[in-house]
Amino acid sequence: MSTDNTLQTITTDDKFKEKLLFKNLIMEDETLLTKKEIAKFLSVSVKMIDRKVHMNEIPFLKIGRLVRFSKKRILAWAEGNNSPR
Repeated sequence: MSTDNTLQTITTDDKFKEKLLFKNLIMEDETLLTKKEIAKFLSVSVKMIDRKVHMNEIPFLKIGRLVRFSKKRILAWAEGNNSPR
């Protein structure tokens, strides 16, 4: 298999996985929020959300080029981050 075919297969597989994940989230009736919505929900700036996404410090989903946040996963993450150490 050539490099181009391998790259195309990986890209196709990634797109397929994204679609499956997105469909599963819809089927679970999981609310997906934008950066602006999650910033408002957490009472922080959008810039702070951008930083946390960039540093992979907050759970997020990439659907194509879009970044979305599962409200359920954010609540679980926030609960875990607020526990005493």
